Amino acid sequence: MLEEAALDLMNYLAENPVTAALLIRTMNGGGYLPDHTGAVFYLAMVLGSTIQTYIAEDRMRRSCCKDLSAQTAMDLRPLGLGAMFMDLGMYALTNLYGEPDEELTPAVRKQIIEHPLTGADMLPQSFPAAARMIVRTHHENLDGTGYPA
Repeated sequence: MLEEAALDLMNYLAENPVTAALLIRTMNGGGYLPDHTGAVFYLAMVLGSTIQTYIAEDRMRRSCCKDLSAQTAMDLRPLGLGAMFMDLGMYALTNLYGEPDEELTPAVRKQIIEHPLTGADMLPQSFPAAARMIVRTHHENLDGTGYPA
């Protein structure tokens, strides 16, 4: 399952060169953000493939998803793409990593809080809506806490 999902993501990137170029640009050079992104992607794919069957059954059980095809419900591509691009909006702030523990200015704090929105806005229009939603909401919690909303 995991191998199939990874292959599907590779095919998506091959068919969407703008998205692939964006990924290459953000992952180039090493450092905290590329390492963090790689770890989140790996964990998301492992967890997603592990609970894939449960999620598909739950989505089909819900009244609003009764007509959802099994193939769509089992698609890990949005999860993988969302994990790959979740911190895209933080790349303008890479200078913060490696700095001593300095207090953040209000402007920088605002940029950090808005990085999910900034990242989602940077994605090409062809980017899958579910993956864009992951980028936009990855710091929000089910109880309504978190940011940016």
